[in-house]
Amino acid sequence: MKLPILILAVILCLFTRCAGIKGSYNEDIISFSEKQNILIFNVDIFNGKDSVLIKNQDVYIADGRIQQIVPAQNIKPKDAIPKKIDASKRINGTGKVIMPGLIDSHVHLASSGSPPWQAVRPNVEYNLRAYLYAGITTVYELAGLSGKTHKLKGKINDGKIVGPNIYNAHLPITVKGGHPIPMAKLGAPFPLKNLVDILVPTIAEEEEAVPLIKKYTKNNIDYIKMVCDQLPSGIPEMQPNLLKALVKEAHRLGYKVFVHIGSSENAINAIKAGADVLAHGIYRSSLSDNDAKFIAQSKVPIIYTISGFENAFQFSQGKFIASKWDSLLLPKEILETVSQSQGAKINKVDLMNRFTEDIRKSRPFWKENIAKLRKHGARIVVGTDSTLPGTYPGSSYFQEIKLLREYGLSNLEILRGATSYNAQLFLNDPDFGTIEEGKRADLLLLSANPLIQLEAIENPEKIIAGGRIIERNN
Repeated sequence: MKLPILILAVILCLFTRCAGIKGSYNEDIISFSEKQNILIFNVDIFNGKDSVLIKNQDVYIADGRIQQIVPAQNIKPKDAIPKKIDASKRINGTGKVIMPGLIDSHVHLASSGSPPWQAVRPNVEYNLRAYLYAGITTVYELAGLSGKTHKLKGKINDGKIVGPNIYNAHLPITVKGGHPIPMAKLGAPFPLKNLVDILVPTIAEEEEAVPLIKKYTKNNIDYIKMVCDQLPSGIPEMQPNLLKALVKEAHRLGYKVFVHIGSSENAINAIKAGADVLAHGIYRSSLSDNDAKFIAQSKVPIIYTISGFENAFQFSQGKFIASKWDSLLLPKEILETVSQSQGAKINKVDLMNRFTEDIRKSRPFWKENIAKLRKHGARIVVGTDSTLPGTYPGSSYFQEIKLLREYGLSNLEILRGATSYNAQLFLNDPDFGTIEEGKRADLLLLSANPLIQLEAIENPEKIIAGGRIIERNN
């Protein structure tokens, strides 16, 4: 059975690589150095956790990691490097702030984000560069072919290509006919539509949980994703007993579980089943105060992805307008087919129109839902669900942050959710997400304090990813 599945996966990969038109991607959006020994001197630090900056520090980087953080010496900047420190790159941090690199905790790398009515071939290596352009130095892939992602990670680690640090699941576990199967079939021609049913793992009975998780964990994965949602309403949804059996076995084998949810009922069922992370916020229903309290007190973090839902709504109204970052980072072949009246074509695509109708009905509840969760201390982290129509690598991250602030999150909540809290979703002792000695040298150098001016993260003076200096070319 393994060989046919492998063959089908290869066919699907080849098709997705070749299907559609070629987009006019700007391959040169960034340039990058090799790993360097770097000293950033006399800089203030937002460490990803604290509500105040650590003032006037020297930060020494070597071998891709933060080696030393010490108080700046009271000497002139040109003399600020002790002779015993071998730093090939010196950066004056006076009046500036460094913070951890950003983390997008919900991505899909092998997609272009084009709509069904205008297929554009995905350019995965470009997507990786777009994340780095936005200062995103770590991504969590939450659905994809794990073997393909594992090869990408190897190329990045070997220095053959440049990209963020990647963690990943495999294709999500669902039920027959459940999400993401119908949506995945949407743009696939015959006979590839049938491959989706074969490739996506499904469960029908509790007894299937143990062998299914055993098979799933043979893939190159860091965590497991499951689906407990109707997207759109009316399709099959995983029942709590099946979810509980799957999560129990995943935990027995030492894996954390991200559960895609949509409604408050989904969220509560996922938490009761033992979910470690909720992938998406409550976008498909209103949320009672009691339910919000239960969710918040469970301490299960929520990757809200509010920008993707908002953009789907704007599509349906024919009002989607690309942001400046969309216009900069996306090929015109995609933007021209989703902007304004073109985006309204979503209303003529079955399943997608049902999805946007769900959003239209529930959108008035979103702000109040988040307010209730915050009131009870829920942990909300930053992820985008890119790359999908309306959510794009790098650019959607800035929109997500703006929407979370509009919906009431403070700058500190957002910054923690973008860094240290995101780093802790499935790792007990992550080596990224904070600025500390021994951590990966994933840093943003900013011209202003992001705790006060959150917009400063959109235009970092320097982006450092694993000790490489990343420069924007436009």
